[in-house]
Amino acid sequence: MMLENVSPQMQKKFEILDEMIAKGYIEPVKPFFSWLPTLCHHPNKTSNFHDAPQELKQQFNFMFSWYAFFLGIFAFTQTRLEKDYLIYISIVIVIISFMPPTPFDTGFGIGASFYFSQVFVFSRYYQYKNHGRCPSNRNTFSTICISLIYGFLLLIVSGIIQIILYPDVN
Repeated sequence: MMLENVSPQMQKKFEILDEMIAKGYIEPVKPFFSWLPTLCHHPNKTSNFHDAPQELKQQFNFMFSWYAFFLGIFAFTQTRLEKDYLIYISIVIVIISFMPPTPFDTGFGIGASFYFSQVFVFSRYYQYKNHGRCPSNRNTFSTICISLIYGFLLLIVSGIIQIILYPDVN
């Protein structure tokens, strides 16, 4: 069965999640908070999880999107999930901006990319389950333009906070 607006790789992830939920190995996917209704977290494992086949467990434990890992804001914007993503990432970026710059910022960025690449999969799945389909994707040109605007706004806010709080750091 081919799903509209979903890549074959993402469709396979949806099938794994469907099977894991149907057999009671994991709880249904749900949003982080009620005020972020489209941003979903890693579903909790049930007490039956240890009974799941090893291959299924492996696929579930390493479920993330390379697309969202490398192009996070672009992926969320193209799939029309950017509103909640931007609210959440803005809060994270502002909090991180209040800390002095360190060499560990790159490591934090990679960790955040990995985290949001998982959130992307579960958010798309939730979108599919609640609406019976995933909304049509934005075209590439508008996605690039919108993503650049959002990215620059986040960068400017972060930069202003860093310059005000830590003017001596290059």
